[in-house]
Amino acid sequence: MKMINMKINGHDVSVAEGTTILDAAKTLGIEIPTLCFNEKVTHNTSCFVCVVKDLKTGKFTPSCAARVAEGMEIDANSDEVLDMRRTCLNLLLSEHSGDCEAPCTIACPAHAAVEEYVRLGKEGKHLEGLKVIKERIPLPMSIGRVCPRFCEKECRRNVEDAPVAINEFKRTAADLHYGEYMEEMKPLNGKKVAIVGAGPAGLSVAYFLRLEGVASDIYDMNPEPGGMLRYGIPEYRLPKKTLDFEISHFSKMGGINFHFSKKLGKDIQLEELEKQYDAVA
Repeated sequence: MKMINMKINGHDVSVAEGTTILDAAKTLGIEIPTLCFNEKVTHNTSCFVCVVKDLKTGKFTPSCAARVAEGMEIDANSDEVLDMRRTCLNLLLSEHSGDCEAPCTIACPAHAAVEEYVRLGKEGKHLEGLKVIKERIPLPMSIGRVCPRFCEKECRRNVEDAPVAINEFKRTAADLHYGEYMEEMKPLNGKKVAIVGAGPAGLSVAYFLRLEGVASDIYDMNPEPGGMLRYGIPEYRLPKKTLDFEISHFSKMGGINFHFSKKLGKDIQLEELEKQYDAVA
């Protein structure tokens, strides 16, 4: 077995070829912090918390994946290296409100930031909560009434007693502030998309396109918008007044237009839509 001679923090060490810098450091009793590393699985090198500096090249490298090389000199704990690790850790934490992705968020089909809007709701900040909800759910009033609540089935409170009433936080935020809230949108950029179907999917496409400054024409074979929300959900579950109020917001956003009683293949043709619009959805 070929042995590789190198230095870590000025100390000589000889290890087998193919050894990682992390393992080489361990033979010297030098502890390098890790976060994503697990010796049983392939290294992700995604967290970069185990970063060290190659003094010969001047480059920073993840020690959990980088292999030793003959004559290599590694800095594992200087102030510069420690500052780099703190920076990497701060970048990771800046995208998370908690330590990890909550099971309720994972269970949500829309992948909404459940733990975030529940926290805001608990603090009485329902408008801020609505803003978080609408990042993933354009129709929170309707969804708040028909949601199957997969999130609550996965809530960790089930182990203790009962789940957090997550859906009630969503519904409350929407019912209190939906009428007064208007999203920040990019100016219309001249592009327009044809959307076939004014159901939840079509409305969602139009919504997110408008946020990016893209206008849309929504075609639907029915006389009114909503799709299955209107024609498949009974009145006692989702009142039509609520649905109408919610969908009226789309027209107020500007750049979203509806065309009813237009059936694809009969009243409108895909080929014609492709010629008239920048894209068809």
